[in-house]
Amino acid sequence: MNERLNEVLESKEVLIFDFDGTMTGTEHFNYLVHKKNWKKYGIDLTEDEYKKVMGKTVVDLKERIKDDYGDINAQVLINEYVNGFLELTKNEDLTMYPFVQQALQNSDGKKIYILSNQSTRIIDACIEKWGIRDKFEKIISLMDLKDLKKIDYYRDTEKYFGAPQADCVLFEDTQKNIDDGMSCGIYTVAVKHQFNNPVADLIIDVTSKGSECCQCKCCHK
Repeated sequence: MNERLNEVLESKEVLIFDFDGTMTGTEHFNYLVHKKNWKKYGIDLTEDEYKKVMGKTVVDLKERIKDDYGDINAQVLINEYVNGFLELTKNEDLTMYPFVQQALQNSDGKKIYILSNQSTRIIDACIEKWGIRDKFEKIISLMDLKDLKKIDYYRDTEKYFGAPQADCVLFEDTQKNIDDGMSCGIYTVAVKHQFNNPVADLIIDVTSKGSECCQCKCCHK
């Protein structure tokens, strides 16, 4: 693991991971599933259209297109999406980013959470397959819990994660969530991939060939 990330992990008590685009590259999976499922409603979801709402929940996607395509039952869309995603993983390999495995291996005694818009069923299936299920205190799915947003958790980390913001580190790939985390005083590690160009306290570039590259403020000025 790069030295800067290791130093950060040593100084924190709680690790908070987003899932999609942070622990693994799910965006192409997400697009394929939505495109296939939505054809039955007469919706030809283009990749450009999907990119506009990438990282959003299924309900957000529904709201984004309902003016053009009409209102669609959100729970039906969610069930179709989750079932389609799980079916896709049977034939396609969805791998975890190596830095995640390294971070988990170097975090003995720390509390580790997943806070994601993704379905618990999908997260559970993936981390079980990767053999890391026992590493996590809790999986918090905002797809399942619709009353709270990520920033609500960032604002009260003592309540939800048992530690003040200064003792937490957030792993994210969506700039709004990164900004919200930093605004609450949480150290943020951004995952840079082909769909984003994040700004954070520390950046892990998973597009680098060979191994992930650290792009922290200390090393890249």
